[in-house]
Amino acid sequence: PGDPRLDEIAATIAATTERRQLPLKEARGSFERALILDRLARFDGNVTRTAADLGIERTHLQWKIKSLGIAPNDPSES
Repeated sequence: PGDPRLDEIAATIAATTERRQLPLKEARGSFERALILDRLARFDGNVTRTAADLGIERTHLQWKIKSLGIAPNDPSES
């Protein structure tokens, strides 16, 4: 059984990409952005805990946050 929140995010992204027919790179970016925002909200904006939960280095998450245009320390941006 998967994480219901992750399933919900995936379903939302799938519905959005189906309508807009996004290329893989854009669809992946949309999914990653939604997932990171969800996890940042779960850990109250704590990047270190979010990175650990996602299984990536904190510096990589910081790079992802910047490259995906996520406002720093703003977990409410979902």
